[in-house]
Amino acid sequence: MHLFGALVKYRLFLFSFIGCVIGIAVLLFLWVTPMHTGNAEALTREYYLCLAQLDEEKIASCLDTLAQNAYDTFEINEITSVLDGLPYQAKNKWCHEMMHYLGWKSYIEQGEIANAFLESSELCDSGMYHGVIEEYLRQHGLNDIEALIKDVCVTSLSAHPLLSEGTQSLCYHGLGHGLMYVTTSDLPASLNYCDTLGKHAEGCYSGAFMEYKTSKQRGPLQNNRDLADFSHCTTLTAAQTRFCFFTQGQSYVSLANGSVAKAVEYCAQVPPAYTQECYRGVGSNTPNPGRSHYKSGIACTEALTVSKEAYEGCIEGGVTFVVQLERGSVEGSMDFCQAATDAYKDYCFTELGSKASVWLTPPSTIEQSCSVLETSAYREACIEGGTY
Repeated sequence: MHLFGALVKYRLFLFSFIGCVIGIAVLLFLWVTPMHTGNAEALTREYYLCLAQLDEEKIASCLDTLAQNAYDTFEINEITSVLDGLPYQAKNKWCHEMMHYLGWKSYIEQGEIANAFLESSELCDSGMYHGVIEEYLRQHGLNDIEALIKDVCVTSLSAHPLLSEGTQSLCYHGLGHGLMYVTTSDLPASLNYCDTLGKHAEGCYSGAFMEYKTSKQRGPLQNNRDLADFSHCTTLTAAQTRFCFFTQGQSYVSLANGSVAKAVEYCAQVPPAYTQECYRGVGSNTPNPGRSHYKSGIACTEALTVSKEAYEGCIEGGVTFVVQLERGSVEGSMDFCQAATDAYKDYCFTELGSKASVWLTPPSTIEQSCSVLETSAYREACIEGGTY
């Protein structure tokens, strides 16, 4: 009996031990490979684990892997819902990069730009669209690159009425990112390739300069460009120089720790012919995920301490970016203009209509878009901007 009882106790202990081992193994499996759980909380946890890595290259590599796994496990809107719900400090810098990686994966899976664009999200400054074009160029390389980039956005997107002119412009912007990727951060070479795009060259410039100035994505690009050097601006072509000083204005906001008044004062350092471009650059870097569009509009009023030209430039740059963030929605963007001083509200709403019009898709009209504004004067200004 004693022997039998001992055997029973031993078997119970053995089964309990095996059960504990299996339970621990399951927990470890869920911790190591949380994407297989289909649980959105796991995605949040993995994102934070990536941000806890020791250096930026490891963060980027971790987010790249996370993006690939997340794409295979979740719908895009589920991923963006999680990322959009994070506090600003968690999204700052790295959310945009993760969206780049989702764009890489999207193009690989979809096999063509249009389909990848149709599933892409504008979250975190449209990084997913940028990544789609980067992956396209990475697969094609520099072979016959001028002919390739000249036609790709037209041939891949023009037959898709669901993609507005504004969305198509993200293709040209993405080309700038992709060119910097395949030229290994050769800014002058990338800008010269952009010039083959004619009227769309500036959209391409914006992507190349963004890559030069702020991107931290994984790949052949250098990671530390927060304090990018702009002394080369005047060595570029006239059109490139103008956009270079626009980007300089964006950098001045960072240099001034977010102070618009200080940033536009810095613009006095650039050649007078490009001061207004610098002001627009300041304005385009005023909206950010850390504050409402209304507060961004309030921030722009600081430019009035310098000049009315500085304020107008800030409004124009700010409205352009707010409308992009809101995918052309007047209703989503109007708070920026509501914050303008009374003397400049009409000016702001005219700019709003102008910038919103390029995001319209049939059968939408600028009259319908502007109808949400509260006064007839604002509606008329918006319609006028979107019509002419």
